[in-house]
Amino acid sequence: MEPGKSRLQKILNVVGKPGSGIVEVVGMSPVLLVDIDGVVIFEAERQEPASSQIFFLHKNLDRSLLKWRQTMFFVTHRSRREARRILQLAGIRPSLYVKLIAAEDLFQAAVDAGQIREAIKRGLLKSFALPLIERVSWQKRDKVVMLDDRQHNLDAMLDAGVGLALKAPIGIDGDHKVITSFDLRHTLDSLSDWYRNRADCRQIELAPASAAIQDWQRSGTTTTKLQKHPFNTIRRTISSVRRGTFFRAAPRASRPET
Repeated sequence: MEPGKSRLQKILNVVGKPGSGIVEVVGMSPVLLVDIDGVVIFEAERQEPASSQIFFLHKNLDRSLLKWRQTMFFVTHRSRREARRILQLAGIRPSLYVKLIAAEDLFQAAVDAGQIREAIKRGLLKSFALPLIERVSWQKRDKVVMLDDRQHNLDAMLDAGVGLALKAPIGIDGDHKVITSFDLRHTLDSLSDWYRNRADCRQIELAPASAAIQDWQRSGTTTTKLQKHPFNTIRRTISSVRRGTFFRAAPRASRPET
């Protein structure tokens, strides 16, 4: 390992090529952080495993993101192998501007910052990764925009000093026929203006858009098998102890506990 580089810095090469190290890019502002679940994909609950699958939320996602010629991080509570698989299915390829921060990376960031107690108490906060994001992107956290569907994630990032939060709507009907998301291209086109006006409004509620689920949105696959490994087991155990549900049977959830 090169001097001055933590293990987390060495592995932060999303979907990426192992061993290539951090690519230092002087990115234009703002830096965009994107959640995966609820923003890129929706994975249906697994009460009926036979019908469960990942639904894509945006058509031609890779083409839309090509227009965003600035640093972008996918920040997720998924494990790295789950996240990589989902991004690959969505057509996201490695680039100088695209990075991944997964659950293992958030844990390592908490270790590096001496915040293990905080992680046990509150879970793996996405804000743990902000010091690393600042170093990699060469931008201060005020020049960071977070796109997420969960308010507690956005609150933690705003409290930590990010410049702007975008709240993504998400929902699916019980019959898996209609899904609610948002217009990604409009969001990317509007982002610079929203960021410039962040002093007046630090959180934008993205307009919901509902439509019948199309064939291209049905992946026909799940991440169920990828979720079965020791890191996720430890996380679930700590989370259940923190929530007081360790000794109570709980239904299985398709999304990671945060």
